[in-house]
Amino acid sequence: MRQRRLGLALLAVYLSFIGGAYYNTIFPVRFFHHFIITVLLAVWLGRRLRRGQGLPHTSINRPLYALVGFWIISAALSIDPRIAFENLWFPIVHILMFFVIADWMQHGRQRLVMEIQFLLAALAVILGGLQLASWFLGLGIVPGTQVGWIDVIGDGLLFPPKIPGIWLPLGVTTWMAGYTAPLVIIAGVWGGTVKQHDYRIVLRGLAVALFIIMIFTFSRGGLISLGAGFAVLIWFRVLRIDVVRRFNLSRVLLVGGTVAGMVIVVAFVVVSMSQSNAKVVGDARRIDMWVSAAEMARDNPVSGIGPGLFGRAYRDYRNPSIVDDRMATAHNVYLNTVAETGFIGAVLGLWLLLALVRAWWGQWSRAEDAMYKFRLEATFAALVGFGAQSLVDVFVATPLVLLAIILIAYSIIDQSAPDDDTNSRRVNRLETGIALGIVLIYGLGFIQADRAQLSHQRSIRGGDTALQDAQRAAELDPDLRLYQLNVFYLSAQQALAQSPQDIDAAIQYYEQALELEPTWDTGWINYAALLQWDGNISGALNALETAHRINHQNTARLHWARLAEEMDAASRDDIVDAYVEALVDSGHIPFADFWSQTELRREALFRAIEEYNVEVRYRVMTIHDPESRMMLLAESPHTAAEWWVDGEYALRVEHDLQRAINSFTQAIEQQPGNGDYYASRARAELTIDADAARRDLLRAELLGTRWEYPNAIRIALATTSEEIRDLQVHALPPRVADLNFSGVLFAGRVAQFELFPEMRWPGPGSAALQPWYDLADNYLDDGRVQNAVQVYQAILDYAPFEDAARVRLDELGLAA
Repeated sequence: MRQRRLGLALLAVYLSFIGGAYYNTIFPVRFFHHFIITVLLAVWLGRRLRRGQGLPHTSINRPLYALVGFWIISAALSIDPRIAFENLWFPIVHILMFFVIADWMQHGRQRLVMEIQFLLAALAVILGGLQLASWFLGLGIVPGTQVGWIDVIGDGLLFPPKIPGIWLPLGVTTWMAGYTAPLVIIAGVWGGTVKQHDYRIVLRGLAVALFIIMIFTFSRGGLISLGAGFAVLIWFRVLRIDVVRRFNLSRVLLVGGTVAGMVIVVAFVVVSMSQSNAKVVGDARRIDMWVSAAEMARDNPVSGIGPGLFGRAYRDYRNPSIVDDRMATAHNVYLNTVAETGFIGAVLGLWLLLALVRAWWGQWSRAEDAMYKFRLEATFAALVGFGAQSLVDVFVATPLVLLAIILIAYSIIDQSAPDDDTNSRRVNRLETGIALGIVLIYGLGFIQADRAQLSHQRSIRGGDTALQDAQRAAELDPDLRLYQLNVFYLSAQQALAQSPQDIDAAIQYYEQALELEPTWDTGWINYAALLQWDGNISGALNALETAHRINHQNTARLHWARLAEEMDAASRDDIVDAYVEALVDSGHIPFADFWSQTELRREALFRAIEEYNVEVRYRVMTIHDPESRMMLLAESPHTAAEWWVDGEYALRVEHDLQRAINSFTQAIEQQPGNGDYYASRARAELTIDADAARRDLLRAELLGTRWEYPNAIRIALATTSEEIRDLQVHALPPRVADLNFSGVLFAGRVAQFELFPEMRWPGPGSAALQPWYDLADNYLDDGRVQNAVQVYQAILDYAPFEDAARVRLDELGLAA
């Protein structure tokens, strides 16, 4: 018995924190998950089939069967059946998990199930606590915590100005909030109803710990869930539903006032948390997703766009000016359901919901034990909270779905049912046979799919066999568009490498790729570059316009303006407007010399920076118009940005280090969570107080910077040539490839689709790149020419319009 309990606990840990959380990001986990889930479900279903048993009988079997049947129809009629059917695997597996847990509860194992769930909750608390401890103490458990807050306490700073949201246990902060909020209610109520005194202490402590972890996710959705759940629980506990039979005005007013007060408090907190620019932009995107989901349902009212395909269809509906390619769901489960499965799917979902409520009501009405009744109220309240948060999120990951499954099963399974298979035998064993057939079909299909993905993984690592590996993946799984898209991409790369002057083949490959995936904006931008090199300027401009219609935040508008200016293909006003739009829509800051190289770019530059705050304007003007930056000085600084400008002017122009330190300190006092201000103060402290500079650089690194580069500043504090070289190498953050297009469209699979260097953003500017130039000079002084060449090539990869690096390569007799 102990071995079984241990095995079930380990399986639950795997499902919640490994397979269910990192399925899409780690291929070996994906492969193992397919194997272990297929084997376990096949064994369970096979045993039931041999015994002549159907699936466990519950009050929601019929709506579940109807949903699965319709999902299959919706997938077959979807906009991408291959991915839709793969997306269905998880919902089907989750439904079978429900039947497994229902079977356990029908055989009297409710306590075992809940104990395992509380164990998982405790592990979530421990992992979340480890993340917080790593950030505070510098334990290095999670990335970016090699330095802890304890290392930088001082100068009046005791409490950190900002703390990263907890994500470690499940990988996403909103998932953590969605997981912990219902468990706060469940652990709290179980702690008040369990008989053993020790258990009460442990469960109540767990409820408090879960609440703390939920707060530190900084998720508004978690507060909505918890507020809604507590409101329902209070309603139950005070009214006990018998108000219908014995009306009591004072109790109604008491409950109404309490619930209203909770709603007001939660609403106030949520609104307060929504004031930051990031939250405002995020809310605009969320509204756009809701509108887009409604439009999808309007255009596909019967069967929807297909299960799990919101992210693909969204590219055709979204507002291109507020794009976030990570969005795979509508962030509203109800609109997401209508969009993906149509109104028929929504009606079937409503049937399931009504069946759940009816079954819960039956359990609650029949319950005689007051403590059991209270627990049923808690599960209902927690599920209501889960549903409330689902107004702004969609939870499809196994850890959250498994929690909901356990709460549902506890709510509707009759704990007084006999410990036999009577309920199961009421259902025809054909159900079990069909379920086993579906599991085995998926299992066999994943053998081929995983073989194909393994070849695809090899192809994106590069090497001489990359194209052959991509072709092998496409042969093994020909209906998965990503693999064929990767073949076209790599074929074009190979054609250009073999004959840079003959680009016709590359153009043909991109045309086939874009016919396959018309919303691939990276492909359209690269295609435009090929057309430009082939002399087809009008075609290149049209391709860039297409890419811009897909996403206003990419580089299409920038290079449309650049190409139109170089070829005199548009009016002056249109070109300047395009440059301005490129800067404003993308949020890119024009630090590179590229922006001062022509009159039109300079005009666009100075128009665009009018949208920036005074700090960013000062940073830009320091590079492009240093004589005019004094105009940005405030006579009496008030805001943090004004104090920063005052300090930067004192440091760079007047060389008044003490005034600079004082001004930067004023900026920090107003915005203590801004890492750039600590790095700026460190630059002023370098020659006055090296220890203070080091401490401020650690703070900047811990809080994160946007415009400053702590390692570049540390070079002045280095004492050995090895330390200097290491800091120069790591002076700038690495260039990150965007994998969201492929990850969202192809069920978590990614590909290295990169823009040609000539079609990227110009870069962070020569000042930011100076440590790399210095590194190359050091290599040249040591006679290590090849190392210097590699540095210059890295500069051009990072900042393709950095002419100084190209000139250096020319001087060394190498073409850039």
